[in-house]
Amino acid sequence: MDNRNEIESAAYPVLPLLTTVVFPGSVATLHICRRQSISLIHERKETGKCVVLSLARDVLASEIKCDDLHEIGVLAHIVKIQESLKESLVVTFAAERRVRIQRFVTEEPYHTAYVEEANEDFGNPNEQFSFTKRIAELVGRLIGSDDRYSPEQCNLFDLSRDEPRFYCDTIANQLHITLEQKQRVLDALSVTERAGVLLGIVTEELGKATLERELKSKVELSIEKNQRETYLRRQLAEIRRQLGETDPDEKLVKEYLEKIEVSPNLPDHVRDRAFLETERLRNLSPASAEYGSAKGYLDLLLGLPWNKLQPEENSLSKIEEIITEGYYGHESVKTEILEYLAIRKLTADIRSPVLCLAGPPGTGKTSVAELIAKALNREFVNINAAGLTSVEEIRGRNRTFLGAVPGRIIRAFSNLKSCNPVILLDDLDKLSEHQLGYSLPFLFIDIIDPRQNRNFIDYYLGLPFDLSNAIFIATIESLDSIPDTLAERMEVIESIGFIEDEKVRIATNFIIPRLMKRHRLAPSDLKFSPNAVKRIVRYYTLESGLQGLKREIEVICRKCVRQKASSGKVSWKISERNLERYLGTPLYIPEVAETQPEVGLATGLAWTGSGGELMMVEGLRMPGAGNVFTTGSLGEVMRESIQAAHSYIRSKAELLSIDYADFGNYDVHIHFPSGGIPKDGPSAGLAVCVVIASVMSDCPIRNDIAVTGEVSLRGKVLTISGLREKVSAAHRAGIHNVAIPEGNRKDIKSLPSQLQDDMVFIFVETVEDVFEYTLLNFDPDVLSLQQMVQNEIVKATRNIRKQSQYGRGPASQKRKRSASNRKK
Repeated sequence: MDNRNEIESAAYPVLPLLTTVVFPGSVATLHICRRQSISLIHERKETGKCVVLSLARDVLASEIKCDDLHEIGVLAHIVKIQESLKESLVVTFAAERRVRIQRFVTEEPYHTAYVEEANEDFGNPNEQFSFTKRIAELVGRLIGSDDRYSPEQCNLFDLSRDEPRFYCDTIANQLHITLEQKQRVLDALSVTERAGVLLGIVTEELGKATLERELKSKVELSIEKNQRETYLRRQLAEIRRQLGETDPDEKLVKEYLEKIEVSPNLPDHVRDRAFLETERLRNLSPASAEYGSAKGYLDLLLGLPWNKLQPEENSLSKIEEIITEGYYGHESVKTEILEYLAIRKLTADIRSPVLCLAGPPGTGKTSVAELIAKALNREFVNINAAGLTSVEEIRGRNRTFLGAVPGRIIRAFSNLKSCNPVILLDDLDKLSEHQLGYSLPFLFIDIIDPRQNRNFIDYYLGLPFDLSNAIFIATIESLDSIPDTLAERMEVIESIGFIEDEKVRIATNFIIPRLMKRHRLAPSDLKFSPNAVKRIVRYYTLESGLQGLKREIEVICRKCVRQKASSGKVSWKISERNLERYLGTPLYIPEVAETQPEVGLATGLAWTGSGGELMMVEGLRMPGAGNVFTTGSLGEVMRESIQAAHSYIRSKAELLSIDYADFGNYDVHIHFPSGGIPKDGPSAGLAVCVVIASVMSDCPIRNDIAVTGEVSLRGKVLTISGLREKVSAAHRAGIHNVAIPEGNRKDIKSLPSQLQDDMVFIFVETVEDVFEYTLLNFDPDVLSLQQMVQNEIVKATRNIRKQSQYGRGPASQKRKRSASNRKK
């Protein structure tokens, strides 16, 4: 055995420990597998050679560095080395005493370090014996509570009880505790501190063992209780059988069997599955968890409307009458819907595509679906697709999982009496994109495609269910949010926004009576003047649909109901004057036309999610270097459109009587007000052309005309979208003249008759066409003559300057003659 001086003067190999902590005075047999450790043992294989054993801080690390080893370890000598399989060794060590690693010398081929003996502080013996007494008591209780220990271990511990330092090491070595806890005991150099650390560990382990024993006892009692209940139920069933009474569980099974027998619409494969599940239910104990699951599955299986068709309305005139009465406005939408239904009626053997209603919120998409169901005399169910995040919500979850339920589709059919309902897939464009590799929108293809939905399989149901008899109607806000593969299987009908007059009529004829009925108000109790409804539309809502209008009218109804309940008042008349009393200060200020023509101010038109609105375009000319500045939170498309408009106006300087040099001497600044609102799109190009032409030619722009259209670099005015909303915005603001592209002439017929009668449409093919309608004092013929005169003046001026520069003009000749006379 090495003495202390040898420890101080020699570098010892360090063997990292990964699975255990070795204490002084113990003998440990270790399985050595690491390459560096095997190399260490081979070099120290002579019996009696000493090695330092130290626990690695991260036992899962692939490579152990010097800093990864604990500072306190033990000095041990090799007792025995045995060869093992797969290039490993089994080595027995005898640990001698604690040592502290001072510094490492090498890491390859194995760790070596200088160490010193870790001096132990023996402390107060009385205090130590007090600790050991308490430890012995708790260890005895732990051995009695934990089946992993044998009673003989108490006797082993008592052998070293008179030596507290060995006693603590012996117990820590034998306890089933973590490596970190064992290392804490090894690190404690003070015997008193070591005993305190061990006492805390033993107390914690005893608490865990007591809790586990209590849980085990409760589980055993529960099992015994279930077995006892099962035994008693069997006895009760036998007693009832002998008395001739019917067992309730058997009665339930017979009821299921009767339902299966008398259900004529069940397909054969469904009937076979129902019989199988009924027999399974008979063999299950009512106390088992599977009993409720089997019963719920049978209820679903027998509750689905297998092959049950509800007779529907076949008269197209009756269908048209119901839809016309229940839906106001959007004549083109109603026409397309009636054509769609007519095709379904006349070509019943051909599966028509799924109907898809596209448009902003509040434009009646859900109401249209309900009207279709009512007109066809079919059941209606609304499945909101917004927020669906997983496949299981659509197709269900397998019954083998705890808490499994069917998907949305099968759950919807379980509440219906027929298999040919009208199913609304609401907000289909608001699905989550992907979940665990699945694209959720593509999952709906199997549901809505008539060629694939005959054998729709829900994972919970586990049987094919025919969806081909149902009419699926989808609603979306925009086609941009759904894949093309899904869009190809749908017939899209655009449900565009309502104009102001349509909103007033819908509110008067539909929304107000419906809300009054819901709030238990008689028709004579609450009356709205037409101007009051119009004021609500203008000053309290900003939308293309009707949701906000409905919400404001509902506020008025609630306040009237409250007054009726508190004061007994039964009559109210809502007018423009008292509207603020119910709705407060107006939320919005309606747009109005400018009062007078101005230079550099044109009225454009925009189409947003809340409908159409005016979009003022402002421009300024200022001395500079011919640059174009843009402000107003503009998108890339709009910036490019402004640049193209500037280039075009620059090419038409002669037509507009603009000095071409001005484009290099002046900067142009284009601004779109409401800078906090992002704007983009090419349809403002025509308005920008008018503004740039105005600021460069100093011609005012008419304030009673609005323009819209995309402009090409060659001055062509291209078609735009959202014409209905844009024209409605101009009409609402009091502007009755609108310049639109010639390509949109065909869209005028689809506008409401009121807009067609009140508005004057100016169709333009080129930007030059719009100048004479928008720019004051613009006359192409006069301007051309003026430009010709101006050009001749400029040419003459240039010639005079050149002649003066080179001495060839009359003034030059006169100066030459005078000089000659002076010489003479």
